[in-house]
Formats: sequence, structure tokens, C-alpha cells
Amino acid sequence: MKKIKTSENTPMPKMLRASDLIKILSISRATLTRWQQKGLLPKPIKIGRSVFWNSIEINKLLTNNQGK
Repeated sequence: MKKIKTSENTPMPKMLRASDLIKILSISRATLTRWQQKGLLPKPIKIGRSVFWNSIEINKLLTNNQGK
């Protein structure tokens, strides 16, 4: 897949669905909902009735929590 670049030469973030996060984080949908309610995840982006998370923000979250 070809990466799309912004004018500052930074990669465009991929938008992740809940099903993507569940696989990436190896958690259940109930855990995803709990983490959302507790504010442990970045705020999702809503487009219509769909909910997405910014992949760059999720990567930062994973990087910051590796040592914990």
C-alpha cells in the first residue's frame, strides 16, 4: 500500500475501527468500552455513525505504556 504524505512529509494517520483496536490490543469489546469510559484511550473520531481512532495516537499510547 502506498503511503499518502501531508505537506510536511509526515505520513497520514490510518483510521482504526473498534474491531481493529480489539485485535491490536488483544482485548474484548467490553474491555474496549471500559477503557473508553475510563479515559484510557485517545478520544475517538466520529464520522456519521462510525467511530474511528487515529493510528498515530494509538501507537503513542502503546509506546508510552510499554514499560508498565
